[in-house]
Amino acid sequence: MTSLNNFTHSSFLIYQELAKLGHPFSSYKNNGILALRSGIRNPYFNFLLIKDENPLCWREAIHFFDCPFECTFERNNRFFIKRCESLGLTFGENTTNMDLCLEAFHLQPSINQNISIQQVRNEADIRQWINITALGFRLSKNYIKDFFYPIFKSDNKKFKFSICFFNQIPAAASLFFLDPPYSTVFSLATRPQFRKQGLARNLLAEELTSIRNKGILNCTVQASSQGNALYKKLGFQENQKLSSYIFLPHKKEEAEPLFYT
Repeated sequence: MTSLNNFTHSSFLIYQELAKLGHPFSSYKNNGILALRSGIRNPYFNFLLIKDENPLCWREAIHFFDCPFECTFERNNRFFIKRCESLGLTFGENTTNMDLCLEAFHLQPSINQNISIQQVRNEADIRQWINITALGFRLSKNYIKDFFYPIFKSDNKKFKFSICFFNQIPAAASLFFLDPPYSTVFSLATRPQFRKQGLARNLLAEELTSIRNKGILNCTVQASSQGNALYKKLGFQENQKLSSYIFLPHKKEEAEPLFYT
């Protein structure tokens, strides 16, 4: 299998950091896999990274989860696609791993007195952040709270939550993972009624400038098809095309015999 390069590196760093927080996060790792479980019954909050084609690794990973999860790997890897489909996983989405060299990044946020950006620092701020992110991703607010609130409460300095306000209304939200010399855009969301107004661009420009000023010279993101154009405008370069497959627990029983073939 082709190495997942920066995608694997940044994802491993994030998932390992989350696992250190303890409840609700738990992880399973060996030489071929890393699985992170949050307990939230939605596949996009439980993650599986596989670097090994050994079927035993897949069996161990599936047994670790008692909730839906997402498995991400290099797009067009026929072995992984066949294995996922045989185990009952279904296609989720295509994404793109993108990189930005911050040494050359000099894009400043546009001057607009209607826009302001601040870091999340207290309970009122994190409630606004959760609300924006839930609306932006069209997901349950409880899912967002259950996953991200423990990260905020941990006061782990590697995670930076920020909010962009438009006319003093909270409109966009971001979460960056900082582990010098690397950084990752972990989450970026805009409330639907505030899209197409440059808020996400301004928020990213502000955060990327701040990160560069801290001496962090690289940033990665796993961009959705909707976000790809925005990241390209900011100078991100496509590094690798990825696919995600999702697994639902009710598939496990019928899939298990396939582990032994």
